[in-house]
Amino acid sequence: MLTELLPNIRIAFIEMLGTINHMEFKSLEHIKSEFTLDGETLSELRTELRNKLKEYHPDKIGEENFNKETQKTFHLINEAIEYLDDNREESLVPVSQVTELINIV
Repeated sequence: MLTELLPNIRIAFIEMLGTINHMEFKSLEHIKSEFTLDGETLSELRTELRNKLKEYHPDKIGEENFNKETQKTFHLINEAIEYLDDNREESLVPVSQVTELINIV
């Protein structure tokens, strides 16, 4: 029975992802202006974003209030956090430079 439902669940999930607008963040300043953040370091910005993420989490605001707009904001905040994580100073190579390094090699 569950195996019969999986294809339908997968299709619904893919359709849901297609409705979410993705934003490609280009810089820390872009993130700061998008979410009106005050932090100066990656750690401070990440903390502020995590706090904002909690404000938009469906468990916090309730499923009935988790509409398309809050869902979009929730996912944008997650993308911003991923950008910060991908560009941490302790990384050996920033993710944005991996393709360039592969081309060089």
